[in-house]
Amino acid sequence: MVALSPDSDYAARLRYAWRVCSVTSLGLVLIGIAGSTLNVALPAVVRHFHATPFESGWILLSFLLVNTASLVFFGRVADLLGRREVYLAGFALFTVASLAAGLSPDVWFLVAMRVLQAIGSAMILANGTVIITDAFPPDRLSQGMGVYIGTLSVAQLAGPTLGGLIAEAAGWQWIFWVNVPAGL
Repeated sequence: MVALSPDSDYAARLRYAWRVCSVTSLGLVLIGIAGSTLNVALPAVVRHFHATPFESGWILLSFLLVNTASLVFFGRVADLLGRREVYLAGFALFTVASLAAGLSPDVWFLVAMRVLQAIGSAMILANGTVIITDAFPPDRLSQGMGVYIGTLSVAQLAGPTLGGLIAEAAGWQWIFWVNVPAGL
């Protein structure tokens, strides 16, 4: 039997931590892009549904309000049911809601799907940071956290440009459907 040295244990933990970081960062990319692509594509969505200013406001605000209001709740749910389980359930919910949002028959169905996206997003956000913290050794946690949080910033910066390009080239529905392959 071969005994592992402390150095190889540490290296194995780092490899695991970076794999965890890449998966959890994917969740942040989806959330960051979903939160900012619609801002640019909103005029196309409004034209498609002949939405009023009141309705168009709810298309954007529903995601922000529900996401913010449910973060603490899903942190507690994760404490009770398990971080990984809640994170994966959030990822699945976000993906299904993204698919359905692109298929919306009317503006209020789209708002409802944005609410479900926000719930999934809150489940991801409430757990990602803790999952990263658990995975990294203390002396490398700042690196992992920097990559994780930096991913969200990059996604939020790229979102408006991507949203405009996608809506122009493929239609507003695709700003939601681009999330689906990553969620699978």
